[in-house]
Amino acid sequence: MPNAGDVPLGVLPDTVYQAAHATMIPHTVVCLVTDGLFEVEERSGEMLGLDRLRDLLPSWWTGDLRSYPSACLAHLKLLQRDQQSDDRTLVVFTNPAASP
Repeated sequence: MPNAGDVPLGVLPDTVYQAAHATMIPHTVVCLVTDGLFEVEERSGEMLGLDRLRDLLPSWWTGDLRSYPSACLAHLKLLQRDQQSDDRTLVVFTNPAASP
């Protein structure tokens, strides 16, 4: 889902945010990330970037929702140039198949 351009969550106390709705296909995995994940500085000195992170996340899939966030953070640590300088939060959830 594209960014609606709202102020980041929790930055300004009285911010009103836009609501958005999406239909999820059963078993789709959704990742919500903070900027600390895509602002990782790679060994080349360049920032990873949101597009590259979006491309990499599926390749890091472990097949297990519980182990996936840890696996992603471990892969990011391997890519990074220096020590972590920003928060890194990854929330992962899925839409289970509908009951018959």
